[in-house]
Amino acid sequence: MWFTGSAYATTVYGRERFVFPNSVIKNADGSYTPNTTIATRDGGLGAWDSNLRNFGENFVTSGAFWKLREVALTYQLPNALLTKSRFIKSATIGLVGRNLVTLLPKENIYTDPEFNNTTSNAVGVNATNITPPTRTYGFTVQVGF
Repeated sequence: MWFTGSAYATTVYGRERFVFPNSVIKNADGSYTPNTTIATRDGGLGAWDSNLRNFGENFVTSGAFWKLREVALTYQLPNALLTKSRFIKSATIGLVGRNLVTLLPKENIYTDPEFNNTTSNAVGVNATNITPPTRTYGFTVQVGF
């Protein structure tokens, strides 16, 4: 996502040169001073992909989340409504919703921690070819004869 420029961080400075937050300058005596003047070489690919992508710590976020994965509500029609019918013995109608809510820590600006971009055990690892989990709604009708 940093390579393609679709990550949030790549847009913060308008893709212009910037002083990297919390950076320091090493002084001649070995001490460090907060950097307030030395900017990155560029604000685009060179700053984000070529340099920072090499450090995995930049992409580690909390895997904590709360999710409302599925809700299903059903209603069985009373037999009194079905007594006039000769062939319908029971009927149920229902509504279903999946992936309705996912609550993530503020620091997780990437995606669902359960998603992965491989067929291995790399849960929570994402890339630009992964789409977010799809929220779906549906209904059911069951008729017993």
